[in-house]
Amino acid sequence: YQETKLDFNFLIDKNRLFSDVTDYMNSFKSDLRYEVKLVDVYEGKGIDESKRSMTFNVIIGSDERTLTSEEITTFHDSFIKHMEKEGYVLR
Repeated sequence: YQETKLDFNFLIDKNRLFSDVTDYMNSFKSDLRYEVKLVDVYEGKGIDESKRSMTFNVIIGSDERTLTSEEITTFHDSFIKHMEKEGYVLR
């Protein structure tokens, strides 16, 4: 079935290890199948010196059906809330 690609850009403290960030992302509970990939890391102009901007590509799907727009929106919003609980701010 067709998958959906979502991009998220989070501001993350520089003292956080990449593995800690991805482990936390992968702890997100969902009925949907998803995969997280790092796309880009940026530090510099426009970003607080104590933070880095990390862009992730999240591919979501189902083994049983094509996702509805409501399912995609629910995943999107829930994933952001999950990340914010750990202090990762959507940029």
